[in-house]
Amino acid sequence: MSESSEASRVIQFDRFTLLPLRRQLLADDAPIELGGRAFDVLVALIDAHGSVVSKDELITRVWPGRIIEENTLEAQVSAVRKALPDGHPNSSTCGHFKFLHLRAVR
Repeated sequence: MSESSEASRVIQFDRFTLLPLRRQLLADDAPIELGGRAFDVLVALIDAHGSVVSKDELITRVWPGRIIEENTLEAQVSAVRKALPDGHPNSSTCGHFKFLHLRAVR
């Protein structure tokens, strides 16, 4: 993707709009609070275009060159789930992604 198309990239799904350059997630045009690492996890999942994303791939993309514990990733995945609710707080899905042992399938 060229720099100009990356700068103007807007990703829309259901009632959500993701603005990567502004690092902002909107629901029905209202901002949703999402931390920086959780935002990066969300972008990585969206960029996978429905492919399975392993925990190692997420860690490499979101924390390049760093060693983190698995619970750090779990906390960020949990934040993504909370930001994109499907109405079922104990569900293993967030309406847009299915999480399988820290593997996400869109």
